Amino acid sequence: MTRPARFKVAILGNSVPLLVIPPRDHRSDGTYGEVLGRLLRDSGIDADVANRSRMFELIHEGARRYINDIAPIAPDVVIFHYGVLELQPNVLPTAITRDLTRNIPGGRGLRRIWYSKVAPRVWPHARAWQRWASAKAGNRTWRLSPQRFVNELEALVRAVRHGRSLVLIVDVPAPNERLDYFMPGLTERHAIFQAAVREFVAGVNDPDVRLVEASAVVEGLDGLGTADGLHLTVPAHALLADRLAKEIIEWLGTSDDDEQR
Repeated sequence: MTRPARFKVAILGNSVPLLVIPPRDHRSDGTYGEVLGRLLRDSGIDADVANRSRMFELIHEGARRYINDIAPIAPDVVIFHYGVLELQPNVLPTAITRDLTRNIPGGRGLRRIWYSKVAPRVWPHARAWQRWASAKAGNRTWRLSPQRFVNELEALVRAVRHGRSLVLIVDVPAPNERLDYFMPGLTERHAIFQAAVREFVAGVNDPDVRLVEASAVVEGLDGLGTADGLHLTVPAHALLADRLAKEIIEWLGTSDDDEQR
């Protein structure tokens, strides 16, 4: 492969690639996308990492954005990071959860009052309902079923591989006690999703479609990988960036070797 003058990486996912929780102490304590860019440049690769993730986005919504937000970049590598929302029970509809957990109280008038005053008071009651209903629902309802998730992922991978780019699929760490408390049964749901994603990647049988285990990163940090059960801490972002960089550098080396033969 002739290496481009500017090597481009694109990230498509939910809030996990966007947030560092607890908040960073220093500007250099970045998300894995920020750290990845630095690691690649330190390795002599003139890399640009474009994070096109969105807060509380599900994979089918990202798939609709792909043609406008990712394809025009013509990335050499695409990182997909979904799953932690899709595997949750849909006992509190996604639109309501998204609205009640909005972090920035934008708008004017009644809209601003709702997001700054009312929603923060409603959310604890909604969360209590979600906990009760999750325990009753079992695996009967999902924000997005495992099969639908895999179908959407398959379509995205096919689109990326059409351009011969590397695909890195980031998996989901196991729920911690806090998350499993608020959504009982999440550990079992997580196992079902993990198995489905692993089976999909293995079934693709393409060395340029790879699973990168954020789950192993968080597990290795012994409780310090995630503070809220959803988002990554500074050390977890840094370690995940290192894993991603190694995959990319290894892929570039293999591609260069193939071209020379």
